[in-house]
Amino acid sequence: TKKMLDFFTDLEVKMIGLEMISQCQQMGKVDLPSLLEKITNEDLKQVFRRGVLDKESQNLSESEWRRVFEDGRKRIHRNYLESIEKSLLLQIKSCEEKGLKESDKVNLLSRYQQVVKQKQEIK
Repeated sequence: TKKMLDFFTDLEVKMIGLEMISQCQQMGKVDLPSLLEKITNEDLKQVFRRGVLDKESQNLSESEWRRVFEDGRKRIHRNYLESIEKSLLLQIKSCEEKGLKESDKVNLLSRYQQVVKQKQEIK
């Protein structure tokens, strides 16, 4: 199975995720100010700040935060699968238009069906 960071295409988001994991492993916590310093994209920095401030102001319990995290993880995974699904559909259409080998189209259709099945398994 893929790791959650694999679902992101933005390299800076991946870098921040890796830094958070590293800090948790080394210190048992995340140093938010140091993470903010490492973010160069101002829009991403603002989203990150807003997420942290929202978290602190919502007074959710640990179980509620776990649910929020799991819902977000599922949404990210679903979006990732949808992007693959769209790409495969475009490749299938291209195969049909260009009259490429039937085996290529069958392979693409098989991959497409696997992605659709994975997407349906995300509850």
